[in-house]
Amino acid sequence: MNPGALVDLDRYPLADPELARSCKATLERDNVLLLHDFLRPGGRAAMAAEVMAGLPRSYRRDRTAMGIYTYGAPNAPAEHPALGPNRSAQAILAGDLIPEDGAIWSLFKWDALTAFVGAVTGCPKLYRSADPLASCTMTALGRGDQHGWHLDDNDFVVSLLLQEPESGGRFEVVSDVRTEAGIDFDRVAAALAGTSSDIVRPELRAGTLSVFRGQRALHRVSPVDGGRSRLIALFSYDRRPGMMFPREVHLGAFGRTLAA
Repeated sequence: MNPGALVDLDRYPLADPELARSCKATLERDNVLLLHDFLRPGGRAAMAAEVMAGLPRSYRRDRTAMGIYTYGAPNAPAEHPALGPNRSAQAILAGDLIPEDGAIWSLFKWDALTAFVGAVTGCPKLYRSADPLASCTMTALGRGDQHGWHLDDNDFVVSLLLQEPESGGRFEVVSDVRTEAGIDFDRVAAALAGTSSDIVRPELRAGTLSVFRGQRALHRVSPVDGGRSRLIALFSYDRRPGMMFPREVHLGAFGRTLAA
């Protein structure tokens, strides 16, 4: 499959240095870059169909943490309201359950997209993850599902929204919750309680390419309602070639790991 046919290159000429400079400036200013209608309608439909076909073999993850999901962060003080319940529920589809010659893998393996993401994120030498399970993954959120409040560990996340739900499923962000001084647990507690006045909801539409820096910004996907699932593809990159995720990540995300 020709990956260039999936993307609206008239709107987003990926090889244009001026586009990359403009997008890089937006990401540095806002910590989020949204390229609406990045995928042509036929491209997002083909990718959504691949996800739907693979969903019967997906891994269902439904868990509730006491507090936010994050890595390497100190816990909130004992009995602090930031330790309130925080649910995540979704179906996760590993990359090896998607056709290798299909639309999703073709786009992920496209050098033009990798070079563009590298230029936008300030990584002149950027490599696609080599992990057959976790380098290119898909998630589906159906009625009642959500992605709980969390802080990212990685430098940035690249995603493509393939299908919008009928309602709900909004991307919600509370900026600067983590700073050099640590995590502001009072703001975390307000987000968990649904009383935060700091929540921003960037608009995501089907076909949008998103680059997001979520190390400092608390974020989630709100509960989905209606019969149509929220489908998203996640692409993983690294500054090192051949990057593989640890066994613990495989087990947590997919309920299995690679054969020895």
